[in-house]
Amino acid sequence: MHKTKCSKETKDKIIKIHEAKSSAIYINNEDQDDFFLIHHDGCVVINKSGADFILLKSDLKSLAIIELKGISVKDAYNQIVETTKYVNSTNLSTAKKTAIIVNRFWPKATVSLQTLQQRYAKDFKSKLLAARHLSTKKYKEII
Repeated sequence: MHKTKCSKETKDKIIKIHEAKSSAIYINNEDQDDFFLIHHDGCVVINKSGADFILLKSDLKSLAIIELKGISVKDAYNQIVETTKYVNSTNLSTAKKTAIIVNRFWPKATVSLQTLQQRYAKDFKSKLLAARHLSTKKYKEII
C-alpha cells in the first residue's frame, strides 16, 4: 500500500484519530511502528455506509476499523459491519481485525452493547471494542 488522497502514512508515537465536531481517540504507538491511516467514509466510500477510519499496520497483517460517533451505538455498529464486509472483499480479508466504536456518551456495559459485541465476534471472528471520546488505547492491546 502507498500514500493516497484517502490515506496517510504515520509512525507517530501518539496517533490522533478525529473529525471535526465528532469524537476522537488516541492510539499509543510506543514502538513507532509504521501505519496507514485511511479515511474510509467520505473518501474510499462515498454515498454508502461505512466507518470513519481504518488504521492499517504497514505489513497489512492487522487493522482497526474505527467509527467516531456522537450518540447512536446502533448506527455505529451498522457502519462497522459495512466496513468489515468491504475489507473482507479486498486483499485485506485475512488481516486480523478489531473494530472500535468511539462515543461521546458511552453507556456502561449494557445488554445491547454486549449483544453487539457477541454478534460481531460470531459473524466476523473479530473483537468489537467500545471507547470513550478522547481515550487512549495501546495498539498492541486492541489487536
